[in-house]
Amino acid sequence: SQFDALELITQRTLISQRVSELLTERAAQFGLLLDDISITEQSRQANVIAVEGDARTADLIGKALDEAGDGLIELRRIEAAEGIANQLSKPRNSVYLPHGPQMLLNITGAVQ
Repeated sequence: SQFDALELITQRTLISQRVSELLTERAAQFGLLLDDISITEQSRQANVIAVEGDARTADLIGKALDEAGDGLIELRRIEAAEGIANQLSKPRNSVYLPHGPQMLLNITGAVQ
């Protein structure tokens, strides 16, 4: 091994470049052409793009809330409740009862 652990950490770019050069030279001896593709770099760029997209989304949601009120939040709350209700309705041998002694007192009012 030409490099120790400290060098691998502190001189990562330089070592990566050197290894790439050595591989390219060695492959050329066999008539192969190597293209430099770094999966790590591609993954990092994908993460950066995803984070930038999330930030832009949060910005747009914030602006929409400022302009239109909290209707979007209420919509998300309803969608989340719908998802939870769907999950709770799937098991056939489970029953969900809300907590509290008053849960059955307003059944007729809720139906109207």
